[in-house]
Amino acid sequence: MSRASQPTVLIVGDYKESLIVVRSLGRAGCKLIVGKAASQEPTFAEHSRYTNGVWKHPDFDREVHFVPALLNLLRSRADVDYVIPVGDAPVSCLARHWSELPATPPFLMAPGDVVMRCHDKIQMYDCAMKLGIPTAAHASIRRRHELREAVRRIGFPCVIKPANSPREFLQKEKAVICNSVADFSKWQGRLPQVCFLVVQKFAAGHRRNCHFIARDGRILAYFEQKVLRTDRLDGTGNGMYSTSVYPAPELFHYSARLVEDLQYSGVGTAQFLFQEDTREAHFLEINPRFDATIALPYQCGFDIPLMMLQMGSSPEVPRGIQQNYPKGKRVHSFTEDALAIKRLILHQSGTLRTKLGWVMLVVEAWWNSDYHMTFDWSDPMPSLRLWGKTGTVAASGLISKAFLLLHSRSPLAQSSRKDS
Repeated sequence: MSRASQPTVLIVGDYKESLIVVRSLGRAGCKLIVGKAASQEPTFAEHSRYTNGVWKHPDFDREVHFVPALLNLLRSRADVDYVIPVGDAPVSCLARHWSELPATPPFLMAPGDVVMRCHDKIQMYDCAMKLGIPTAAHASIRRRHELREAVRRIGFPCVIKPANSPREFLQKEKAVICNSVADFSKWQGRLPQVCFLVVQKFAAGHRRNCHFIARDGRILAYFEQKVLRTDRLDGTGNGMYSTSVYPAPELFHYSARLVEDLQYSGVGTAQFLFQEDTREAHFLEINPRFDATIALPYQCGFDIPLMMLQMGSSPEVPRGIQQNYPKGKRVHSFTEDALAIKRLILHQSGTLRTKLGWVMLVVEAWWNSDYHMTFDWSDPMPSLRLWGKTGTVAASGLISKAFLLLHSRSPLAQSSRKDS
């Protein structure tokens, strides 16, 4: 094969979704270098059989050191054909330094100005409303003393969250749901005097992640999943258990309008709250990156990393919308889910029966899932090392036995065995 068919790709960011990118492109014949922050633990793609090299670099929050280190690497490695940032931290960092990045090798991500627009929740909510996309009533504040008045205007129940993605607040919460004055009073005083927040009317529904690949404002590939459960009891937080679903026409058209208005090029995920019975939807945000749950589309044969690389290497825009994939397939992140339930048991009040119920939720999700978020029979070391480092060696034995039971009934597992 020529070098063009076996490109060398630098993947910046070592997260669970990086592992899927590495497996996708490694199986396609690419040579892969994984960038890893020097202080990062645990790691994922670093230990994959498809990783050809590891580049250890300064942490992303030390931008004055990270960006020059990246530019020096690219100058010294003329063999790097593409750079793919994965995860919030590298995408955000590179977006802020977009004008400093070289034209070659190309960075396969949304342009910096588009990323910054997507991260500004107020700007995106105003954009969605302008486009006729349902969006819950909201207000923004910049100082803590403005918060009470904003909550009064919006009313209960409401959601309070950072105005800029991917910021977190209050012990790494993505959002806080307040159903009453009592809820609000529990944590208001813990906020700093200066805080950029959004207060938004609470909207019911399951979270839908609408994965897409776009070029010049047009969606070329689309995959939709329903988040069945997150790592928080109130439904905020990170998705732990999801299923592939038929694309809801409303959500596809809303996503397409946003993509066109942004003139989006690259991979992204539009998120909505959606109620199947009423078909009511509310826009949440666009994440200008690979979603953390990209394992589900990949395992369903919807290979987003490879499609994105093919788009980056070809000036021709594919015709038609690709959205063919099996529906009803489920993916579960056992390790993260077990750790989340452990935190709930240790820090949340409740009866023994209630806490056993939480444990059963993890067991039920694990048993009913078709795929695991990180485990792969032909590439087991990343998961095995992760389980060991997070102190869940005993759980890894249980998972291995469980996958032995599930393996015989999984067609994709059979094909994985052949690949190995």
